[in-house]
Amino acid sequence: MCGGGAGGSGGNTTAAAGGNGTATTFGPGTAGGGQGATFTNGGAGGTVTGCTISYTGGSGFVGMASLQPATVAGTGGNGGDNGFGGNASGVYGGIGNNAVANSGAGGAGGGSTNTANTIAGTGGGAGGRGLLYINNPAATYAYSVGGGGTGTAGGTNAFAGGNGGSGRIIVMEYY
Repeated sequence: MCGGGAGGSGGNTTAAAGGNGTATTFGPGTAGGGQGATFTNGGAGGTVTGCTISYTGGSGFVGMASLQPATVAGTGGNGGDNGFGGNASGVYGGIGNNAVANSGAGGAGGGSTNTANTIAGTGGGAGGRGLLYINNPAATYAYSVGGGGTGTAGGTNAFAGGNGGSGRIIVMEYY
């Protein structure tokens, strides 16, 4: 299972942080959602509790600022990954890509225009990933699949961040 990925931030200092991903639960296990990105820091990956094997989700990446002279646009940071793939790549001078649904990956940060000293957005953190081994299963288990966080609008001379991917649960039975 994995938690939902967080949204990427829009570019520039006036952009709000991306939305947090929400946790995925299955029985006693919880895979936390990724944290939303701010315009200066990639979002942290989600953590896991109650699972046999736990992996913290990958952090989002910082975007590249527009440089002097004002001829180069900024590229948004990539979203974090948790091993299921689907993380969103940053875009040069455009709206950040959304993470793939059911991947728990983070959304990309928004790019910036070619206005000098404009900061591109950063990527959202990925949801945590956990494996839960149940040797004597019960008849039913409570569960909830975490949603992905939303990307935020860009500030002046910048673009919006992308949405994080929703979480997932995979149940396998072995004999």
